[in-house]
Amino acid sequence: MGFIAGCQDVSPAPSLDAPTEDRFAWISAGEITVRAGDRTVGPIVGGFQQAGNVFWTASGTYAGAVSIDADGLGSVVAIDARSGDLRRIPCGCSRVEPIGDDRVAYVDGRNQGRTLDLAGAAEPVAFDLKLPADARATQIMAAAGETVLVRTVLPSADDGSGDDTIFLVGPDGPAREVHRHASIVGSRAVGGHDADGRPVFLISQPADDGICPDEHAWILRTGHGLARLDLTIGPGSTSMGDSWWDREGRLNSILSTVVCEGPDSAPPTWWRWADGNWTQVENRPVTAVRLLTSGDRAEIAPEDDIPVLFRRHGDARSQIATEVLAVAAPPAQPRSLVRATGQPLSEIPSGR
Repeated sequence: MGFIAGCQDVSPAPSLDAPTEDRFAWISAGEITVRAGDRTVGPIVGGFQQAGNVFWTASGTYAGAVSIDADGLGSVVAIDARSGDLRRIPCGCSRVEPIGDDRVAYVDGRNQGRTLDLAGAAEPVAFDLKLPADARATQIMAAAGETVLVRTVLPSADDGSGDDTIFLVGPDGPAREVHRHASIVGSRAVGGHDADGRPVFLISQPADDGICPDEHAWILRTGHGLARLDLTIGPGSTSMGDSWWDREGRLNSILSTVVCEGPDSAPPTWWRWADGNWTQVENRPVTAVRLLTSGDRAEIAPEDDIPVLFRRHGDARSQIATEVLAVAAPPAQPRSLVRATGQPLSEIPSGR
C-alpha cells in the first residue's frame, strides 16, 4: 500500500464569487430541505435515508443528494439555491461527489465513471478514471477539486468478498493505489484542501475484533504517502463521526470513545487535528457541525436521543428540524486560494 508522488491537481480553484448569505441543506427521514438566506426550499421527498450524502457544489449554487427508489435505482436530486428550481436526474449511482464549480462525479450501475454539469444540459458525460484493467470501480468516495478517491474491487469479487482497493485519480497521469483492505463497506473518505490550497483527504477504516470496536485513520496529501492519524483522545477506543476540512486546511471531526470493559464512554464532541495533536473545540455533545458564512453554525445535537438540527449564534441556538441524518454547507474556500500576489492557486505549480 503506497502513494506515488507526482499526481497534481491543476483544476480550477473554487469560485471566488461564493454566496455571501448563509446556505445549508439537511436530510431527515427521507426528505431533503435547503435553506438559503431567508428562503427555504422543501422538504422534498425521496429515498435519501439509504444514501445520505447531502452535497453542495463548489460554487455554493446547487445542493442535493442521491435518492434511491424502491427498485434500488439512484437519481441525483439537485436544488438551485438561488431560484429553488429542482432537477431529478437518473444516475444509477449511490453516491456523488462535487468536482469543479457545478459538476458532480459518480460511478454508474455499469461501473463507469460519469460527470454531470448541474448548471448545463444535465446529460452525463464519461469520466475516465484511468484505473488498471483489473480494477472495477464501485464508487467515488471523496473529491477535492478535480482529484477524486475511487473505491474499486477486482472483477471476480461480485459477491462482495474481495479486497476494497482505493485509487487516487487526478487530472493528469494514471490512477494510483493508495489503500487496500478486506472490507468493501468499511472505509470512508472526506476530501478538502490543506492550508496551501492543495487536495487533502481523510481515509478512515473501522475495525472490530469481536471484542471491542476500533478505528484506524490516515491523512493523504498530494505528493505524499498515507500518514497514520493517531486517534487517541482518552481511555478506550475512539470512533470518528462527521469529519470535514475547514478554510484553514485543518481536519475537524466528531470523536467519541468507548471503554469496552467499563461504563466510562465519552459522548461525541467536536475535535480538531493540528500540529500532530487533537484539541477539543467544544465539550458539548454534537454529531455534526457546519460553519456558515455569517459565522453562525448549523449543528446536529442529540436531544433525548433524537438528532435535532440547530442554528447556533454564539451561545444562543434555534431549532431547525428533528430526526436529521446529515447536514451540509457550501465547501469552505481556503484562505490561501489567492495569494498575496493575486495569482490563483490553479496557476501555481503544485509540486513542492
